[in-house]
Amino acid sequence: MSRTMRPIDILCEEERLRRLSERMVYDSSDGAEHARQRRARTLVEEMRLLGSRLRSKSSEDRRSVAVKALEAGLEAKRQEAFKEITARANNEAQPVSPPVTSPEAETDLQSKLSDALERVTVRSVVGLRGIAEVPRPIEAVVVAVLQLVSCEYSGLDLHPSPPTTWEEARRILLKPGHFVSALRKFPFALQRGQIPDCDIEQAQQTWENLPRSGAGLSQVHEAARDLQP
Repeated sequence: MSRTMRPIDILCEEERLRRLSERMVYDSSDGAEHARQRRARTLVEEMRLLGSRLRSKSSEDRRSVAVKALEAGLEAKRQEAFKEITARANNEAQPVSPPVTSPEAETDLQSKLSDALERVTVRSVVGLRGIAEVPRPIEAVVVAVLQLVSCEYSGLDLHPSPPTTWEEARRILLKPGHFVSALRKFPFALQRGQIPDCDIEQAQQTWENLPRSGAGLSQVHEAARDLQP
């Protein structure tokens, strides 16, 4: 016996009449129309309250916690890299360039460099990157630093094309964690002779033309002051 298919418009009309009838007689059973409407209103209200609670939570606090966690992870990686480099240096002799400064001056320079690099954080780099326009001395400092750490920053064997303008530098600083990590590896790369002499000479020329002791740089941003030797 074949089953006759009923037109869809008739089925829809019957369903509409059934639901209308349930509303008119106020059928309160679990499968009736009123129960479905109550469940829908309850769901909408719960979603509205949940969205309100999520929006009320401070995004700044969440960002601060994330930045602190990132900085802690970078510090742990830096300590681990320092231990590996120290152990490797004790096991094998590393070729060194002839000293050009006295031991006292070299020690003082290394101490100043380490102190400055420790003050550069992900937070300060993010703040510096957020400045749309900076004075020429700030641009020169950031470009010179990125030229020095470009090999470590990129992780490539080939020397990439370094930035020459503030806009190009800002694009590289979109990954502040990578930049801070490369910056803190710089003293060890310099000691191993991995930094090209041409980049060192160019950075020295840039810094010789800047105000001493960070004069004027800290007025723009603290990270600019810390990047200057």
